[in-house]
Amino acid sequence: MDLDRLDLAILDELQQHNRVTYDALGERVGLSPSSCRRRITALRRAGVIVADVAVVSPAKVGLPVVLFALVTLDRDGGDAHAAFRERMQQTPAVVARTYVTGPADYLVKIAVRDMEQYEALLTAVLGEAPVRRVETMVTLRETKPNGRLPCTPGRPRP
Repeated sequence: MDLDRLDLAILDELQQHNRVTYDALGERVGLSPSSCRRRITALRRAGVIVADVAVVSPAKVGLPVVLFALVTLDRDGGDAHAAFRERMQQTPAVVARTYVTGPADYLVKIAVRDMEQYEALLTAVLGEAPVRRVETMVTLRETKPNGRLPCTPGRPRP
């Protein structure tokens, strides 16, 4: 899908105000409410908008400890990766899992109530997976939590 400046403006607005009405969105981007609705539907169908979510404070829901684990698998085979991805998919404390380049295979974001829960996760979950090494980084403070992408109309496109 080729995104024009209006699509980018809509995406930028939705990332800031996901619950905005079509009327308000139309006013902000210069379109009618029905045009906004049609464009958003097209963006969803094309896979540009993949989910409508609320950004939740981990501490407010009893998960104040957020960690990032760099995980290196013991084996490089596809079966090892598939087993690891499936295990992480089934683990509620795993908030995000990204396959990366560099010294590790995966960057895993984990939210837990305390370090004891993380230790149990390391033992039970990662202990069963084909993991060679885990390097953990504890989040001290999240300084930009929303994960908003720069969809500013008129920006240079790569």
